[in-house]
Amino acid sequence: MTAARIIIVEDDVIIAMDHQSRVESLGHTVTANVTSAEAALAKVEADRPDLILMDIVIKGEMDGIEAAEVIRSKWEIPVVFVTAYANQERLKRAKLVVPFSYLLKPFQDRDIKLTIEMALYVALVDGKRKQAEEALRESENEHRDLFETMAQGVVYQDTDGSITEANPAAERILGLTLDQMQGRTSIDPRWRAIHEDGSEFPGYERADAIKDHEGNIIGLIGLIRDVTERKKAEEERLHLQAQVQEAQRMESLGVLAGGVAHDFNNMLGVISGFAELTLEAVDSSSVEHGYVEQMQVAAARAAQTVEQILIFSRRTDAEKRVVSLGAIVEESVKLLRSILPASIVLRHEILGEIPGVMADASKIQQVIMNLATNARHAMWSEGGELSLLLTTHRVDATATKTKGDLGISEGNYAHLAVRDTGAGIPPEIRERIFEPFFTTKGVGKGSGMGLATSYGIVASHGGFVTVDSELGAGSVFHIYLPATAAEVKPDGDIARDAGEKVQGKERVLVVDDEPAVLRMTSIMLQKLGYSVTPFSDSCAALDALRQSPHSWEALVTDQTMPGLNGIEMLKAARILRADLPVVIMTGHSDKLAETADGGVGADTVLKKPFFSAGLAAVLRYVLHANCGDTGTTHHIL
Repeated sequence: MTAARIIIVEDDVIIAMDHQSRVESLGHTVTANVTSAEAALAKVEADRPDLILMDIVIKGEMDGIEAAEVIRSKWEIPVVFVTAYANQERLKRAKLVVPFSYLLKPFQDRDIKLTIEMALYVALVDGKRKQAEEALRESENEHRDLFETMAQGVVYQDTDGSITEANPAAERILGLTLDQMQGRTSIDPRWRAIHEDGSEFPGYERADAIKDHEGNIIGLIGLIRDVTERKKAEEERLHLQAQVQEAQRMESLGVLAGGVAHDFNNMLGVISGFAELTLEAVDSSSVEHGYVEQMQVAAARAAQTVEQILIFSRRTDAEKRVVSLGAIVEESVKLLRSILPASIVLRHEILGEIPGVMADASKIQQVIMNLATNARHAMWSEGGELSLLLTTHRVDATATKTKGDLGISEGNYAHLAVRDTGAGIPPEIRERIFEPFFTTKGVGKGSGMGLATSYGIVASHGGFVTVDSELGAGSVFHIYLPATAAEVKPDGDIARDAGEKVQGKERVLVVDDEPAVLRMTSIMLQKLGYSVTPFSDSCAALDALRQSPHSWEALVTDQTMPGLNGIEMLKAARILRADLPVVIMTGHSDKLAETADGGVGADTVLKKPFFSAGLAAVLRYVLHANCGDTGTTHHIL
């Protein structure tokens, strides 16, 4: 056994020397040999021995039993009592201090050897036990701290499923105290995945078995997590993602719609143009004249539909100026009163001073009429109330993020809310309502362009549209248009009356890759008295102009063509001849902003489809315009 450091407490010097000799013969070290309890305590404090041989009856104010009690309580060092008296009362007192062993004088070498070894062994085992207990206490404290502070709710259940313990997080999540939970089980009808006050919370619960060292289940531990914030964040992320996808989808539809509209404008231009030429060729009293007039009416209606498609695809540049949205609402209300049935009550309110908006008044009125028509359809059978509320709304940086960062700028907006008390929009079709040609109406009751057109108009004005709808409670369409600090000016007549067809005799170079459009335009100009040189190839037309730049007094060119487009044709022609009047024909105006770049702007932009009177007015305008003002583009709408 390992050598130990031992203190001997004995007031008889001869006996003390005998004890020391025997102890040292066993290989141990005696660090001190003292005669009183007080001296023993001082040595123990200084030496911290491994064992103490303590005589019970010693000199001084304290006997050995009292000294052993102090040593046990302060240092937990093992004490072996040595005594010559087997006094029962004394032994009873000695047992109270829990000594490690006894030696009765006189004793043999074998007795002291076994007693010391046993006392040291018991002390070692007891020390390890206490270390284990201390480690267990520390572990329990750590577990308790974790249990009390963790964000997850934790409940302990016995083998019957009854709750025995719950941490503060579980109390907070469930809205129950531990006293209220104790005794409940996971199948208790009162045990619900909601707060005790009845409000639901998104979360989950899982339970794991608690097993002993033999693998027997001795209880359950349940974890409850309130994922309200995480669920809100996930819902917000999905909402923003849906907004981005919706914007991308609408943009793709816009590109497709713009391309289709351009082709339709070419075809409608041919139909309406040749219909006009035919009307001039037939007797106005003939049946055929009436037929062709109906063709023109149909072409005009088709042109309006194409215009709506172009607005939706953000490919039209409406004439915008600072207007009063309040005045537009007031005017729209007057029109609505004449078209709404008596079963629908119309109300409108303008709150506060509404700032002006940069807008095309006719287009904004079209938005209001479209939304009102949509509301009328929703309330047609049961009746209801249609209300228009105009206010000022502030969009801050946070709001722009919640709307998916879709190009919405921070600032003040004029906000128009159009509310109906109809049946509401089902969630499964709500995200499709702004698609072109999407409609829930029966055949012949609508084209499905109203909401799509409204969406495009608002977007082209830098605004945005949102919709709130609940089944059985109606719908609210929110229109937001950027406010401007500029002053609202009185309305004026901005329309241009082409009047009678103005004749001419100048030479005109006409370029269009569509043969039917080229022929129609050429015939119209020839009938107006012009000398026309037609080209279906823009590169060939430029070569002709390069060879003789002064052979023509004007250039009329299409915008969208293979080879050179209208803008490129314009720039090349101005290099050859800076004062050449140029008219660009177009079915849409995506690139027309470039024509005013660098002082090479076209004199006039002529939108397809057009009639000969409009063409005549345009051409006379550019031929008589100030040739030095080549940087200004005039639009004939």
